[in-house]
Parts: sequence; C-alpha cells; structure tokens
Amino acid sequence: MVLLAVAFGVSIVIAVAGIDISRQPAPELAYPLNLLLRTLASFLATSALAMLFQKLSARGARSRCFGAASNQLRLTLVDFGIMLAPAAFFAALGI
Repeated sequence: MVLLAVAFGVSIVIAVAGIDISRQPAPELAYPLNLLLRTLASFLATSALAMLFQKLSARGARSRCFGAASNQLRLTLVDFGIMLAPAAFFAALGI
C-alpha cells in the first residue's frame, strides 16, 4: 500500500509539473571506460548488499569481487548479443 501511494504521488507530481520522463540516449563512452564504470557500479551494488547482511569481513570482500565480476560477465555477454536469460545463467554458473 505504501509503494502504491508513493507511485500515485510521484505520478501526480510528474503530471502536474509537466516533467519529461522519456528515456534519454546514453552518452557515448570508450568501451574500456564503460567496462571500468560498470565494474565499479557492480562492486558498489554488491557492497551495499553485503552491508545489508553485515558481511564486512574478508569473506564479504571476496563476495563483492565475485559479484562485480559475474555482473560484468553478464553485461559483456549482453554486449556481444547474447539474450538476457542465457547471459544471467552463464554469470551465475561462473560464480
């Protein structure tokens, strides 16, 4: 119910304020920079998940590295044209 109320509230604000929410084209980055930024974002996301479960030990550091590497593998496979489900399967298999 709370999420539904928030969604309705945001929708009303967007409609009243006339905010454009159409998808913007992604900036063109060099592929190595793109890989680095995606790996950093994956590492930060897995770090947040590890903090949620209070795993700040060496085991948590290894899990953050595995999470970043597997997500990078998934994204790279998608870049090469593999569909999302098989790419996610191979990334999970890699873990």
